[in-house]
Amino acid sequence: MLVFLDEVHARVPAGARVAFITPARDDGTLSRDFLIAVGRLPEQRVIPIFHDADKAASIDVADFVAAYGFPLDSPNLGSEAVFGGGYLYRAAR
Repeated sequence: MLVFLDEVHARVPAGARVAFITPARDDGTLSRDFLIAVGRLPEQRVIPIFHDADKAASIDVADFVAAYGFPLDSPNLGSEAVFGGGYLYRAAR
């Protein structure tokens, strides 16, 4: 995940809103993954996604979506890059 977040940091402009999506886990590691993303993306505004109900709302306010571990299929997202086990999308406005 660290390689993926470093690539996101290099490609997403400072101040951009990034929705960070990881697979849901039962052991509470989603919160840890979000905190790691905040630390690795200090110049961007990271928006957490905690479950599917939040996904659509968070994507609507994001400039970019960083999905770690799986691709997303949405007409509102344009593929930006694939690297380090994740997918970076630009939100279509």
